Order: sequence, then C-alpha cells, then structure tokens
Amino acid sequence: MTYKANVLITAFDRPEFFRQVLYEIVQYSPDIIYISIDLYDGGDKIKKEENKSIIGIASSFKLKNLTIKLNIFEKNQGCREAMQRGINWFFENESQGIIIEEDCLPNQDFFIFCSELLQYYKNDTRVMHISGSNFQSGYKRTNFSYYATATPHIWGWATWKDAWTKYEKYIDLDNLNKLTGYIENKDFLDYHKRLFEKTNSGEINTWDYQWFYTIWKNKGICLTPNVNCISNLGFHPNARNTKDIHSKLSKIPINVMEFPLQHPKELLLNETADNYYFRRHLKPVPSIFQRFKSLLKKTISN
Repeated sequence: MTYKANVLITAFDRPEFFRQVLYEIVQYSPDIIYISIDLYDGGDKIKKEENKSIIGIASSFKLKNLTIKLNIFEKNQGCREAMQRGINWFFENESQGIIIEEDCLPNQDFFIFCSELLQYYKNDTRVMHISGSNFQSGYKRTNFSYYATATPHIWGWATWKDAWTKYEKYIDLDNLNKLTGYIENKDFLDYHKRLFEKTNSGEINTWDYQWFYTIWKNKGICLTPNVNCISNLGFHPNARNTKDIHSKLSKIPINVMEFPLQHPKELLLNETADNYYFRRHLKPVPSIFQRFKSLLKKTISN
C-alpha cells in the first residue's frame, strides 16, 4: 500500500478501549493521528477519572515519525456537538481521511481498505461514505470486495472533506418523501423518520442521523466491505447509545479481507443488504403484549 490516509479518533471515556484502538492506529502508522476529546465536567467520579485517563494517554503519547494533533474541548460538548466539531476540525486539516470512535476496534485491513477506496473514488462525488462494518451475518452480498448501499455504518468509516461539507445539522423530514428510485422500503424510511424527529427535538443526542440524512438527501452511495472489519466493544448499560449488552451488534467478530481488492464494475445499491440490515438489526420486534393485543383484535373482528 502506497497511500495511507490520516486518522481521527474521537474519545470521551473508557480508556481501556481507547488504548486498544489507538494501538491499532499506531500499527497502521499514518503520518498524522488526530485525537479529539470531549471534556467531562460532571459529578460522576468514575467518568471524571476515565476522562482524565483518556486525556493523560493522549497528551503523553509520543512516537518517532508520527505526528499527534490533539483537540480537547474546554467544556463538555455532549455527543452531538463533540462529534460534529471534532470531524469539522479534522477536515480543516485534511481533504480525506478515516474516522473512528474510542470503543470501535478495527483490524489492519480496515485502514488499508479505506485508504485504497478514498483514492479510488476521490473524484466520484456519488460516493460519500466508506464503512468498516458489515452486519450481514456472514451472507455474501457480492463476489467483489465490497458493494454499494444507502446505509452508512459509522463504527469506523472514511469520507472526503467535500462530502462532509454537505453535512446538515437539521433534518428536513419532507425530503424523505423525495427518495423514490433510491430508497424504496417505506418501513425503513418510516423507522428513520421517527428517529430523525427525535434527533431534531433533542430527545436523541447524536450526530450520525444527520449524516444519514445528508447522504440520503444527496442520494449518495455508501461502500460496505464484504466482511466485517470493526468490533464495537462499548455495549454497556452506562454507554451513551449502545446500552443493550445482548445486542447482536455487540462485539461482532472481525474477519480478514482478501487483497488486492476486487472492485465492482458499477455501483448499484444493494437493496437486499439494506433490507436485511433493517429487518435483522433495526426493525422493532413487537412485545408479547403487543402481539397478544394484535391477535385479540383480529379475533374480535372475526
């Protein structure tokens, strides 16, 4: 591999995960590692110590032939603002690059994959996102090394400055009615519409649904590897978003990619992959009470 994209790692707590992810980035050996840390200024002593440890690791980290650029917010930003501002800072310095959070453990193939595709598609404005995750439960969706989808997985990903500058903080829900020919699954859109409404209202404090919206509004293409290269270590009841320790998405095994990469001749959205991800991992399963209520309603109506 001749080109190595530079990397941004964002962090807040969980220093034990931060060390593991940072180690993998160092093994990849980019020219520059950007570290953006959201300051914790609350009263939880454990979180305060974890945050302090993260800052200590990042501030003291030195290695020859490797530049570390450090951004520590002076006051707590929260997930939404910390990620938005951290990625903005990254792209003030880079035209393209790799982004990963402190609890998302990559393998080395992830970095090689992203670096090659950043170069391969740098002039193709349709492509807006390169994922490191694959949530297809081992089903192969293509004979090539990757395929195109509408779903951007963000547990280790890459993009270009030109794509990120399109990022919109507010989600205009009316635009979801203009995706004919791009996303056809109404249940998929309705599900995300509810999440987008909660994001706009502030009920959900996140940054990634706005990125989903930005890609969909522009009918962008996301590239997904045919194997999984990222394992999320951070499922925990005290986590900010990934609270379900029994989630099928927790600590998914990492697989090895085959190189050289086999590029598809054309990029057509793989609806089968998007719909499987939705049905398998996102679509809410009715509770026993809801199923009983529905069955009772049908019985009465008959």
